[in-house]
Amino acid sequence: MRIGKWARCATVLLPGWLAGCGGGTELVGTWEIDRAAMREQIEAQADSSDPMQAGMARMAAGMVDQMTWTVSMNADGSLFLTIQEPGYELDTDGIWQEADGTLTLTYLDHRNREQQVSGTLQGGRLHLAPENPGQPGLVLTRTGAPAAVAATEPPPPLGPKRDDCPPALAGAPRADNAPVDDVVGLRPGQSFTDVMALLECRDDIRVIQTGPLWSASDNFGIPTRQLLRASDGVPCSEREAARPGRCDTAGGRLAPLKDVSREYIIAFTGMPDQEIARVVWRRDLYTAEDNQGITILAEALNGKYGAPQLQATGSHLRLNNTRPGATSLVWLYGRDGNPQYPPTSQFNTAAMNWETCANGPQPVFATAHRWNSGCNLTVRAELLPHPDNALLAGEMNLVVMNQRELYYGAQQFETALRLVSEEALRQQGVNQDL
Repeated sequence: MRIGKWARCATVLLPGWLAGCGGGTELVGTWEIDRAAMREQIEAQADSSDPMQAGMARMAAGMVDQMTWTVSMNADGSLFLTIQEPGYELDTDGIWQEADGTLTLTYLDHRNREQQVSGTLQGGRLHLAPENPGQPGLVLTRTGAPAAVAATEPPPPLGPKRDDCPPALAGAPRADNAPVDDVVGLRPGQSFTDVMALLECRDDIRVIQTGPLWSASDNFGIPTRQLLRASDGVPCSEREAARPGRCDTAGGRLAPLKDVSREYIIAFTGMPDQEIARVVWRRDLYTAEDNQGITILAEALNGKYGAPQLQATGSHLRLNNTRPGATSLVWLYGRDGNPQYPPTSQFNTAAMNWETCANGPQPVFATAHRWNSGCNLTVRAELLPHPDNALLAGEMNLVVMNQRELYYGAQQFETALRLVSEEALRQQGVNQDL
């Protein structure tokens, strides 16, 4: 721990404090930004009659998807804090105290200066006060990530996870003249069994994980499988997982992994053993030694998916939240399978509809996504330059989503969950004399 005076937090009194650190056990655990809750808060402030407050809210709205705040509060009152914001990163230690319903986090910034932020626990979420009056505050939610592996467990090997793999295994065939809609054979519309078979037969996969929920908020105790991640990552030990930023939990949905350089993530809808893939993501990280040129990657994507309906480097008026230096590619199709090109005009209904569809699914899984029943097959790719050489790629992100099918599939799934749960309650209930 880099902050010696906080090593035995429970017995230390910082200047100005009247009690030791720590507090209620309901605060112990790891908390991350709740982007959906923050957007609701920001949208409410953007409608404020105060022009200054409304302006700050609009600025904050563009930053939410680029922010990471992860705080792990331990039972002894110590904490680990990771902050990633545009132009600012921090990974530090500190202490926390809860008294009279108010939480106080104390930590050292990158200049070794002591900082404090206060907040409260409301409805199961942490609400942290804004840095300056009028700005939106931070809203954090507990990750609830599955437990990490024991430190002594060896990492699983790379390679096929089954012995009965054919020499070449392709996904289900596409209809004639249909748009290309797969990622290494993984395609929206496939069954959970087919997706698993494809992944288990790949030689670049070390770990395959499943999670119960993604688009649905509650499965009512039904053993759902809405999320699947296959990657070359290594399971984290408990000690590694305790430090924010060291391991990836897919937003608290899956067990923590480290050293991930390639991953495939698939989201499903459907009851157990009836799951249908709706979205596929791919992420690749490259080193300078990989010598992976951005133009070469872009050409390969053009070769697979055809010429995109939009390709641009840097910010673009039709794309939201593009990252600095990123090359973005968008393929958008109508319900008839024909390409949908961006309208010439910027300020009409057609332009708004095109941008709504293009900006729904994001290439990066670990961000907010939207889907619309009026949109159909959408493919987006993001190529980020390597920090040491702008001609080389440091990261590639790719998503394939049929928005219309996900929209109705998610509705049907949530309805089925509720009906099955309500029927189970009726069967287990006891008749009462009323």
